[in-house]
Amino acid sequence: MNWLEVTKNELWKHPKTDTLIRREGNEYYLYDSSDFNVRIPIKDFLDSPAIQIIKQLNILESQSVLYLEVISKNFLTENQLATIDGDIADNTKIYSNGQAIGFVTIGRGVGEILKLQLSGVIENPSWSWIPGQDLFLSANTLSSTPTIVNSKFIQKVARAVTPTKILITIEKPVLLN
Repeated sequence: MNWLEVTKNELWKHPKTDTLIRREGNEYYLYDSSDFNVRIPIKDFLDSPAIQIIKQLNILESQSVLYLEVISKNFLTENQLATIDGDIADNTKIYSNGQAIGFVTIGRGVGEILKLQLSGVIENPSWSWIPGQDLFLSANTLSSTPTIVNSKFIQKVARAVTPTKILITIEKPVLLN
C-alpha cells in the first residue's frame, strides 16, 4: 500500500520508518509496527509530521472535483495540461496563450470537446513523484523543478501525494520577463 493511499480504516506506512498511521472513524492513531498493541492518539502530537499527513488525507477526502469543457485546438492526451482555449499549456509561450487551466481527462483531437479537470486528485500509474513535491508546468509537461530557461512564466500546477497521484493546485503564473 502507498504512503498516502486514501482508504477507510487502513494503515499508512511511512516508506523510510516503521511509523504507521491508522484511521479509526474520525480519529487517527500512531502505531509501532513491532507492536500493534501500542496505539497513541495523534492529537497528542500536534507538532508531529504525522499531523501534516493527516491534513493531506483530509484534503484529499473532502476535495470536490471541478471540470470545464472547451473545444480542443490541438491533439491533447490524458493528464496533459491544457489552456482555457483548448490548446497545450506551455510556459515558453506568451503568458495569455500558454497558461495552464486544467488537466485533460481523456485525450481528444482538434475540434473535439475537451473535458479539463480543474481540481481534485488525478492518478497516472507511470508517474513516480516524491510525495509532497510541488509540480510545475515545464514547457508543455510536468516537472518537480520550475523551468526558467526559455520560459515566459512559472506556474505551479499540482502537488504529489503519492508516487502516482497528484492533487491539482493550479496557481496564477508568475511572469519572468
